[in-house]
Amino acid sequence: MKKLLFAILILFCLPFYSNAAEPATIVAPATNSVNNYLLYPTTNIHTFLKLDTRNGRIWQVQFSLDEQEFQVDLNSKKLVVDGKPGQFALYPTTNIWTFLLLDTIHGNVWHVQWSQDPQNRCIIPIRNLN
Repeated sequence: MKKLLFAILILFCLPFYSNAAEPATIVAPATNSVNNYLLYPTTNIHTFLKLDTRNGRIWQVQFSLDEQEFQVDLNSKKLVVDGKPGQFALYPTTNIWTFLLLDTIHGNVWHVQWSQDPQNRCIIPIRNLN
């Protein structure tokens, strides 16, 4: 009888375990209205994204112990004029190459793609269907 109950319990619980997704473990700095710049970690231990919180400009920053260090624009164009510190914030996604950029005042959102390959770096506005 105990074996039968144990088998039923396993059969009942198995679908729940097989469909469970691993939660994303992503750490990002808290937006602070006094910071002009913030560094956001990526899952690549050598790569950060630097955000100008006033205008939405983003740089990919790679550090290293040799000459492989660099900083490169992901978007060189200011997204707003006369923005306020803390107006923009980056939000990581579960895709290691993708972040979302939010204008916390106007609500606009951009898809941010960083990469080691320059051709795969971009920032694209996400359109509002309403």
